[in-house]
Amino acid sequence: MNTLFWILRCGWVLGSLLPGGACGSLPATGLSAEDSSKPALPEAGIHRDALMRHVEYLASADMKGRAMGSAEEKLTAEYIARELTQAGLKPPAGWASPIQEFQTGALTAHNVVFALPGADAKLADEWLVIGAHLDHLGVHDGQVYHGADDNASGVAGVIEVAKVFKKAQPAPARSILFCFFTGEERGFVGSRHFIQNPPVPKERIVAMICADMIGRCDTPTIHGTGNQTCAAFGELVELAAKRVGIEMKFDHPEWTYQSDHYVFFAEKIPFIYFGVEDHPDYHRPTDTADKINREEIERVSRLIYVAAEALARLPERPAWRDAAAK
Repeated sequence: MNTLFWILRCGWVLGSLLPGGACGSLPATGLSAEDSSKPALPEAGIHRDALMRHVEYLASADMKGRAMGSAEEKLTAEYIARELTQAGLKPPAGWASPIQEFQTGALTAHNVVFALPGADAKLADEWLVIGAHLDHLGVHDGQVYHGADDNASGVAGVIEVAKVFKKAQPAPARSILFCFFTGEERGFVGSRHFIQNPPVPKERIVAMICADMIGRCDTPTIHGTGNQTCAAFGELVELAAKRVGIEMKFDHPEWTYQSDHYVFFAEKIPFIYFGVEDHPDYHRPTDTADKINREEIERVSRLIYVAAEALARLPERPAWRDAAAK
């Protein structure tokens, strides 16, 4: 643990350090230690009641586990599209609809993509992706695999993060794509289709944030990976976590290969992944909405917003770290 982070964890601010001290100043992450003490921050607009409304609908028995290509998967896509259209968000330029329909084998599948243009003349041509997978396992042997944590929780988080970004003044410096991918459970089918058919030039996608299972930790902790893909990410996320009152643990590098962020990793696009540890209801019919930790899903969703907002205003493009590929 470096000296700067130890000081921040103890609740000090940079103003208390002597000029020219060993810590110097924070790098240009877009966050500072002082941010953690400011009242009425925009992420306070992300509320657990709204998050749980999405989870309870998406993980209901009527949605039959949202298997890729099912009628319920299409209903899920339409629900997301309706929520964010009503919030004032638009599909990417040139798209008639935010729903990206495509064929995969005999199935018709659906991603959902919304775009929020950036406000900075120098950074608006660079795009940040904030994504979550909308599908789950469907119905097997007459049992519904509800997928409340996996991944109605992540979908709910990204919906509410998108709404806060839409209201934010000023708008984020970089542009943002809010993406909801199908077919994660079948090998990242939707995210692969997206990266092969992106609404903006692929080389302009500078980073990806992935939310997959963010509602089932019993302590104010969230786990993840991706800090190895860009030198700026570790401190940026740690500061964001401090601001929202959650502990971030980058302790699962093996998760690099286990959700939609892998598709971006394979393209050498830096990513940050947020998720909880596997729990007894993982990939079982018992992954139901009543087991979601309402405080956890709220905290992690707020963390995603704060980290994304800071990432959107980094003055330099997030640099891919070659060591990440080893």
